Amino acid sequence: MISLEDALYAMLLGSCNNVASAIANNLGNYVIKKRNNKYFSCFDVNAENREGNLQLFLELMVKYSISMKMNESFFVNVHGLGGNLGSCLDVVKLTSECFKIPLFCKISSAKRYLITIQEID
Repeated sequence: MISLEDALYAMLLGSCNNVASAIANNLGNYVIKKRNNKYFSCFDVNAENREGNLQLFLELMVKYSISMKMNESFFVNVHGLGGNLGSCLDVVKLTSECFKIPLFCKISSAKRYLITIQEID
């Protein structure tokens, strides 16, 4: 098991699209459980309804892009491989928002990062 921060490093520095899907699955699971007032443990590898989690996260991505007036972008998956389209202007809008987040700035300026894998009891 790895922390969310380690997963973000893997996704952003290592371009690990499978990690992007894992993050989306877990955050989608979080939203679903929060809506149902259920307990949530971050990075629950046994997250129920995996496709539903990914679909929910994709819907949240689309809503966020609309709120940012990213009118020339189209998302069909959470990992960015095949099918997603985005204009240069929309990428600039999103990147500008990302640079307002201190953790994003920290990760994007790193030259390398060592991920710590934690054993699950």
